[in-house]
Amino acid sequence: NSIQVCIFLSGTFTIFAPTNAAFDAIGTEQELLSDKTVLTTILLYHLTNGVIKSTDARNELAVESVAGLKVRFNIYPHNKVSAIRL
Repeated sequence: NSIQVCIFLSGTFTIFAPTNAAFDAIGTEQELLSDKTVLTTILLYHLTNGVIKSTDARNELAVESVAGLKVRFNIYPHNKVSAIRL
C-alpha cells in the first residue's frame, strides 16, 4: 500500500481528517474501500509532510499535500477548519 510505504519511509506528517459528511458525499464505506486508488488519493490529499500544529493554523495558510496539491485553510467561527484545494 503506497500510504503505508510513504508514512514508514518519509518521517513526520500532519493528517487532516476528512469529516464523516465529506466521506458520505463521495460514496459508501464499502464503495470507498473497494476502490483503493480513489481512497489513496483522498487520504494523500489530507496528508502533509512535517508538523502543522493547531496553534499554527490561520486563515489563508497554504501548504502542499503529499498528493502534490496546494491546500488553503480557513478557520470559521464554529472552530472548524476548512481546506480548499488551490
